[in-house]
Amino acid sequence: MLKRVINKNGKIVDIEEFDKESWDELKRTHKIGNFKTICCNVNTIPKTSIKFVKFFAHQNNQCLEVLDENKNDKNA
Repeated sequence: MLKRVINKNGKIVDIEEFDKESWDELKRTHKIGNFKTICCNVNTIPKTSIKFVKFFAHQNNQCLEVLDENKNDKNA
């Protein structure tokens, strides 16, 4: 569960910047590529947990794929 991401303008965005209404709007209007992870620069998706906690999630577990690729590169 990510709390901070980078927007397409390169600005760090924190989930605490959003109230419930603006977070719901972001989830409705979100487009893939609008936000990327800080850790591995892959696309994220804004979500809300069943306990109403806001977070960004990696799209399709891409971070694990990037980590695997990096591991393979180091072993080459």
